[in-house]
Parts: sequence; C-alpha cells; structure tokens
Amino acid sequence: MNSVNVTGMEWIKVFLITIGVVHASCPHEDPALRPWSNPASWPSGMTPSFMEEVKVHTAILLDITPPTLTSVTISHGGRLVWKPTGSVNLTVGFLLVQGRMDIGSEDCKYGGRTIITITGKRGDYDVIGFGEKFIGVDSGGILELHGREKVSWTKLNRTVPKLTQGHGYVYSHKESHLWKKDDWMEGLGAYVIDPMTDEVEAFRMFYLSGRNEQMTNYHIRDVRPFLKGISPGKLLFLSVQHSMVNTSDLSWVFDELEEFAFGSVSGQGLFRTVQDGDAYVMIAKAGDPSFTIERKHNGSTSTVSEISAKCTNWNRRRIYIVESYIDKTEKWKSHIDLRILDTDYAYPKLNVIDDVTSWDVGDAVVLTSTDFNWKQAEEATIVPCLECSTHQLRVYLETKYTHWGEMINNVDCRGEVALLSRNIVLQGRMAEYCPPENGNCDAYPYDTFGAHLRIQPNFWSVHIEGVEIKHFGSQTELRRYPIHFHMSGDVDDHVRYPNPPYVANNSIHHTFARCVVVHATHGLQVKDNVCYDCLGHAFYIEDGGEKRTVLDGNLGASTRKGSLIPADVSPSTFWITNPLTFVRNNVAAGSENTGFWFVFPDSPVGLSQGLGFMAKGEASRTALVEFSNNVAHSNYVLGVNIDQKLLANFSIGSTNGYEPKEDPLNEMSPDKEVIIDRLTCYKNNMHNAWIRGGQIRVTRSSFSDSAKALTFARNGDQVQFLSDSVIIGESANIGDDTKLYNISNKQWFSMPRSMPIPWDIHHPVMGFTVYDGPVHLHNIWFDGFGVNPNYTLSALGFQLQNKFPSSPVTSVSRLMFGFNDGVRMGNRIYDGNAKKAGYAKYAGDQGATCRDTDGSLTSLPGTQVVKPDPFYTTGSCLYRSNWNMAICPHRYGKLMLHVPNVDDKAILPILVRDDLSDVSETISEYAYNPQFLVVLGGNYSYTLHWNSRVPRKFVLEGLGVEKDYPVQIGVCLPRDATFDLKSWAPVWRADLSHWTSVNSTDVLSNETDGGQYYWDKEVGLLFIQLQSLTRRTETTVKDCNGLCPVVQITVISGDLNDADCRPRAYPKYLKIMTEQQKGAFDKILTGKELTPPKDVGAGASRPFPSRLPSLGTNCCLKTNK
Repeated sequence: MNSVNVTGMEWIKVFLITIGVVHASCPHEDPALRPWSNPASWPSGMTPSFMEEVKVHTAILLDITPPTLTSVTISHGGRLVWKPTGSVNLTVGFLLVQGRMDIGSEDCKYGGRTIITITGKRGDYDVIGFGEKFIGVDSGGILELHGREKVSWTKLNRTVPKLTQGHGYVYSHKESHLWKKDDWMEGLGAYVIDPMTDEVEAFRMFYLSGRNEQMTNYHIRDVRPFLKGISPGKLLFLSVQHSMVNTSDLSWVFDELEEFAFGSVSGQGLFRTVQDGDAYVMIAKAGDPSFTIERKHNGSTSTVSEISAKCTNWNRRRIYIVESYIDKTEKWKSHIDLRILDTDYAYPKLNVIDDVTSWDVGDAVVLTSTDFNWKQAEEATIVPCLECSTHQLRVYLETKYTHWGEMINNVDCRGEVALLSRNIVLQGRMAEYCPPENGNCDAYPYDTFGAHLRIQPNFWSVHIEGVEIKHFGSQTELRRYPIHFHMSGDVDDHVRYPNPPYVANNSIHHTFARCVVVHATHGLQVKDNVCYDCLGHAFYIEDGGEKRTVLDGNLGASTRKGSLIPADVSPSTFWITNPLTFVRNNVAAGSENTGFWFVFPDSPVGLSQGLGFMAKGEASRTALVEFSNNVAHSNYVLGVNIDQKLLANFSIGSTNGYEPKEDPLNEMSPDKEVIIDRLTCYKNNMHNAWIRGGQIRVTRSSFSDSAKALTFARNGDQVQFLSDSVIIGESANIGDDTKLYNISNKQWFSMPRSMPIPWDIHHPVMGFTVYDGPVHLHNIWFDGFGVNPNYTLSALGFQLQNKFPSSPVTSVSRLMFGFNDGVRMGNRIYDGNAKKAGYAKYAGDQGATCRDTDGSLTSLPGTQVVKPDPFYTTGSCLYRSNWNMAICPHRYGKLMLHVPNVDDKAILPILVRDDLSDVSETISEYAYNPQFLVVLGGNYSYTLHWNSRVPRKFVLEGLGVEKDYPVQIGVCLPRDATFDLKSWAPVWRADLSHWTSVNSTDVLSNETDGGQYYWDKEVGLLFIQLQSLTRRTETTVKDCNGLCPVVQITVISGDLNDADCRPRAYPKYLKIMTEQQKGAFDKILTGKELTPPKDVGAGASRPFPSRLPSLGTNCCLKTNK
C-alpha cells in the first residue's frame, strides 16, 4: 500500500488547506500540491502501481492517469486535486474522501476532461458505511466537483419532424412493398443496392437456421449464384432475421461470404461466430474488400438483441443503415430493416430557445418525447455547424418521431433538448451481461450493479456541478444511488455550512437506481440537473421527514420501473414525500407511471422514524410550500398525482387524507389554501393531473391532450378551484398514428393521431372532470373538443363509472370556448349513459350536475346541468341532445342519507318525487351515505321509502340548501311507530320535545326555521322540511353557507318491516304540475374566443419566470437564532 505520512506543523498546514482557510481561486495552483507523477511524492519512492490500495495523507496533484487501482482513500488532512490540462483519468474500485478532493472550484471551473471509472463486482468487499463500488464522502470530508459551465437543457423553438418516405428517407424497407415479405424466415436477409441510383436491385431471404434441414440446404445452394450475380461497385447489406444457428452446414456459406466481403477465405469473418439469438449485420461493396463493415450483438444474455451498421456517401449525400432486431419473447417484434437517408435530414439543425454555444461538437444530447409514448425520447450527437446561430445546433439523428417545438394557445408543448455530456465524468464499469452474483438476472438480464456516490452525515462541504454521471446506482440493494445525501440533517444551516451544499447543472443518465436521493437531509438545493433513463423514482425524497429541499429547474425523462421498494413498480420522476419542498421550474418528461407524485406518510418512515422531523398527521395537514411553473408530459399514467400515502414498508397506501391547516399540528385550526401556479401538463395518457386534497387552487395553468385533463378529488369539506387556465382536448400536436389490430378482419389499421388510451379507441376524452367536489371553475378557455366517430370529446365531463356522490353546488363561470358546440360539432359538456362506451349508472353517475352561474356554459345564466332522466328534470328543463344532458332553471341540492348501524347496511333507500309517483330513484352503492339529487325551492317535494325494512336510526342532510330554497321530505316509518327527532342545524334541537307538530304538509311548507314536522300516521309518512337560515353569497363555496341542515330520525318502536309507503302515499300526495314543456335546445353555441386571453394559461415555462419562491408560498426557510 502506498501512503503518505505527515506530522507536526506539516499536518497543521494540510488541515488548514483542507478546511478551506487557505483560499486558492484555482485549486491546482496551490503551491503545497505534490505531483502524483513524481515518485518523490510517495514515501515508497514509487508512484502507485496496478491494483494498489492508495492512501493520500497530504496534498497531491493528479497530473497523470495512473494504472487501475483497487482503492484511493483521501485521509483526514489529505487532499487530491485534479490537474485541469489534458485528459487525466482514474480507474479505481472505490474512492473514499475523508479529507478533501477537488476537481475545479466555484470560481475556477475545471477546464480539462477527466473520467473516473468505478469498478468491481458484487460481493468483492464491504466498506462499513459505504458498501462497494463507490465514491464516498465520510464525516469531515470535502468534495468539490466543478465542471465547465454549460446549459443543462433547453427547449425546441421549431418542430423537428420525423423522417418519412420522401421526407428524409430515400428508401425504407419498412415502408416498401417488401416489408413483411418472408418475415417468418430464420436466416439472412440480403439487399443489393445500386449506390448511383439507390435502387434496390434485389432483396432475398435465405433460410439458414437449420431447423428445417431440407429448406436450409436448398437456400444454401442459392447463396453462391446470388453473390456472383452482384456487379462490382454494388452494395450488399446483410441482416440476421430471427435466428441464424451456427451449424456445420453453413461453413460453405461462410466461405462464400468471406470471399465476397474480404476477397479470400480466411476463417475470420464475424458471421462465423453468430449464435442462436445473436443480431448481426454486414455492409460490403462488390470488388472492394476494404469497404466491409460487420457488427454483432450477443443475444445470449438478454431477451432482445439489436445491432445496426451505417456507411455514408457524402458525394451523393446518402446514409445507408442496415439493422437486425431480434426479440426472443415477443417474436412478432423481430425484424430486419434497410434505410437510405438524405444527409440533410439525417443531420437536422435544431432551433432552441437558449444560447447553446457552450455545447461542443461530439456532445451527446437527448430530445424528449412530445407524444404520449415516453419511449419516443431520442439520443443524438452534436456535429459541426458553421452556419448555426447561438440558438441553433446540428446533430446526427435519424428522427423516428416528431418532436414538437411550438407553443399552442398558451400551452408550452415545446420538447426539451438535454445535454448528456460533461467534461467531468463519473461512470461505473459494467459487465456485458448480468453476473449471477447480482441475484436479479431473471428480472434484469443486464448488469444493474452500478457505482454509487454517497455523502455521509457530518461531511464538511459538498458541491457537485457540471458533472456527467452514468451507470451509477444499483438494483441489487438499497442505498446505492448516483448522488445520495444520507442522514445529513440541516445542510442549509449557514453557521455550520457557510456555503451550503448543492447538486447543480449535472447530467445523470443511464442509471440503475434513481438520480438524486435526499435522505433525512434538510435544505439541500437540487437545481438545473438532467436525469435521463433511470430505474425507479428519479428525484427521490426518501422518508417523508425531509424539509426545505429545493427542486428547481430540473429535467427528468424516461423514468423506468424499478424493484428496490414496492413503490418503484409505479415510478415517478419527482417523488415528493414532504410538503415542505420547493418545487419550481421542473419538467417531468416521460415515465412509465407518473411525472410528479406528492405522497406523504402519516409520519416519517424508514431511518427517519422517531427522529421528530414531522409529527403524526402533520404532513397531511401542511400546505405545499411551493409548486409553481412545472411541466409534466409523456407520462404513461399521470402527469401530476397528489394522492395516496407512503406506508412504512415503502408501498403505496390508500387516499391521502390531505387537508392543509394554518397550524398543521392542530387539526381544528382554520383551512389553509394551497396554490398550484403555472402548471403545464400535456400528453399524459390517463390523467394530466389528479389532485386529491383540501382547499387547493390551481391557477394560470395549461392542460392538453389526455384522456382527462384535470380531476379534483375531495378530502373532508374543503373546496377546490381552477381559475385563469387553458384546457385543450386534442391539439395540433397530433403525434404518431395509433396503430391498432382489427380482430375481425385480422388487419392492422391506423388512427390519424396518437391516442391517450390506445387499447380502447372508444374511450372518452374529457377536459375538466367533475368528481365529488365542490369545485369551482372560473375564467377557463377550452378548445379541441370536436366530434370523433369513435369516441366522445367534451370540455367538461364527469368521473366515469363513478360510485361516489358529487356536490350540487359545483359551479362554472366565465368559461370561454374556441370551438362551436352543437350536433356533429363539439361538446362543451357531456355525460353518457350505460349504453355508451366507458360510461355506467352508478350513484355518482346518476347525480352528475354543475351550476352555470353566468350562462357562459349554457348561454342561460343561473341554470343547472343535470342528467336528462325524468327524476331530475321538470317541464321547465331543456334537453340538449349532443350533451345527453338537460339544462334546468332550478336550484338543486342533494339529500344525503347517513345510516350508522352496520346491520342496516343492506337496506336500500327509494326516493319518489311527488309529481312523478311512478318514477323512483334507488342508490345501491355506499348505502351508508347515498345522495339524491333534488330540486330545491318548495315547488317539488319527495317521499323516502325502503326496500326491506326501516333503519332504526338515520340522518338526513340537505346539501346545497339555502334560505328560501328548502326541500320537503316525507319519510316512511312504521305506522305504529314512536320516534324521536334531533337536529344540529339550522337550529340545535335535542329531541322531539323541541319540535312543533303541524297538521298538514301545506302548513309545513310555510315554516322557515326547520323546527316543524307533520306525522301522517295512516300513511306512515313523517314529513320534515330541510331549511337554512342563510343565503348563499358570491363568496360561498362550500355546500352550504354555514352548516347544512341535519336531522336525525330514530325509530323507538314499531314494525320496521312496514317500510314501503308508496301504495298508501299516492295518489294522496301526488302533485299535478302545470308548467309548459320546454323541449329541445339544439341551437349552435358559437365559440367566440378563438384564442385564449394573454393572461389565461401557464404560457411559456422557459425562460423561467422566477428562481425564487413564488408569492403566497408557505415560507419555511431555515433560520439561525
């Protein structure tokens, strides 16, 4: 082992350098540094040798690339600094920083290029606190990594079209008449191309797998004449299709191929090594052995094997690409391909919104998907471009997908372009296949035992910027992540950390477990990073106790499923487990599940349990500190999800119970509003955003292209709002055609645009989805909800197959539409019935409704939209056929029934409206608290009956009831009943003695304080009137202004089986209504606002509107007293 020992005054000098008392603007200029390359710098008189365990006790300048080492430990008092000139690399098993390590500094960025490669296989050793294959910062350690300043990511300013025949592709086998020809054959596909005309002179499949010996022998005989028939100068492209088993019968074929490709039989051709499942391609020119290119991918270690090769003819501006793709499990995906590209299209010029002159030729970039399919992200390489402006770059990219680059009516659908290359590279060395010692090869046929970077508690200083990190993280065990702050406490304490740590402007990609992990660490700044192609949650806040994390300006894309914790099977690019997290200016650009997921535990879990970070229930009562100017697109399930709970075993529990309070430690304190500002969501398959919680206001936001744009789900009695926003159903960003298979005729066919639910072409597309509520929409612009023959579109819709009751006071105002509404035109609102695909008739479906306060929805102010069934409508209502709903001039409420006794669970209530005695409403779901939509105002009254027996005790509550708009209910009780009455509102009445008995329903209908009842003993009906003493005002947003009327009825005695009074109640209480039938309402509702107002919607998300906390955030910054 090579080590340096220091004592006395020399140690003090090193210590001062280590803690930063000695300030050198450029760390490599420190005169105390000793060159690594100088043998005199080492006590042994020799520089470290191959696989040595190196310890650094003094200040060393790494000025050469040493041989591969077992480990490097920078001890307390030691320092290792990288020389910035040239290329200095380090390959090592682990790198432990107990002292100080510098690659550049904040004011002297590292100018060279260095690659630190961490090696090793699982189980080789175990360093306490770190494990193996790591870069570790121990207690007291300092890590300063400062790469060159580069823009981390930008956005397109012009759409990049995909290549198609005639638009980039001169020839594409997939688009030709030869596609699918002999695609069942196992063997070699051969193309012959004239490079002067790009004409395909021949295409031939040779069956060579040997599985059918007779056919194989037949095709072997055809190889020689086929090759001899190729004229000099013509190009031959070979590609393995499905399989080419290496049998003795093929040796003659190999000889013929070698003679054609290399001019003689040498036995060295790569095709001789092709095994079953290997992908293989070759490009050769007849008469020119120097031209030949071979490529092979070993298929023995994975289920999928793919390889391609290309050559370029710059004189004719052509690129030729041949491809072999083999899928052993889904064989129908296997294919071969030949493509001929125009170089002008293969090297597209990208127009972006930022100055990207900091990006270099040869740098790798990735263009994110702008469609539903997150897998449409495409990697590219920057090539020279003399004519490019500061906001342009040219790349080599065979664009298989369109990447949208335009704003659409205040929706920022511009795709991102992210930089993957940096001049400081941390990488894990990976095996070509999954080593058995990984223990997870069945799940991952490739090596997932990557390196990791871990920062332990009580580190002295850590700053990581301008670094590329790849092949880090591990799926083999927990706590092995690319960047991991572990149990570090308050890192924003400016006394302890005068220059607080940060993770900024890094490119983290192709990782095997997450990107940045914040674990029991508070106040860490994570800014302007790129996280691309990782397994499991990407930006990961671990236990739920972590406070004041700043997530600002980060981009995450291609987040895949992992298996470290149960929740990793539903990965989220931003996994946020504490509401005191600043989340601004971020983009979640593609995940196998969710973009942003706010999921809080009841109290912190894991190693944070019991540390006092958050009290039990505190998180669910704490308002989000900030969620502003964020973008979520191309996520398979949800763009934004605020729901569910994080359980102790790191699985996902039920609904979140999120009800923010002014004092989170006091559940009885006043509600606190959460503001979600400038949220942009588009092309998220199932939901752009699902938000469950209390008083939440989404404002200045934009939603486009999803099965459902936005749904609020309710907790408690808090209310939710959407204001000043844009919702588009189907935008100009049509994406890729959706290809579907018709089982009846066994043919593939295409839909003209990408679809959010591609496996169900009849699935509805909805804008805002009304669920339970109350919710209130104000100043919303809608467009893109036209007519489609396969599925319905509607700007407003209702939760599909909904078993939960909804609020009768959900309202809309100042709605704007950019499309015409009418039959075969479009739908402002729609709700289907059970006969329509995707719809049903559950309790929530039956009571679907919303109020149009100003007529901006219906053109009729003060109306309510309800289902067109007779029970909900009257003769004054208008039926709108294209909505499948009615517009009514009434105020509606909900009669809620609470049945507390478990034994009464099976009893079904039956409600009858007195003017329609032969029509009844029964709600079977949620028998404890079914809700019936009722007309308020006194003109219409109801009777309530039971299907089997009368519940012993039950409560009636009138939602939406207000002064002068009561509802009268006659409740069926046993005719021999004795009963008791109690009310909580509008006036407390403890029992029947505080009520007044009247002698008719007419008298009852004139009462005003809800304290009278009429008991018709002969019929068995107890009549009460649900009243309110207050009117709704413009500021009333809950179901009632104050408490809703609540009455409890208790049957003290009587025959409970005497439960259905309808035969006795009618015709006695039948009402004859004389109102005139209004009929249909099918006039065209013109969309007068073709574009949204400038201040409606999120608008451009970049440049960022602010790098500071947005106004109205719940400030929780760390302060020192």
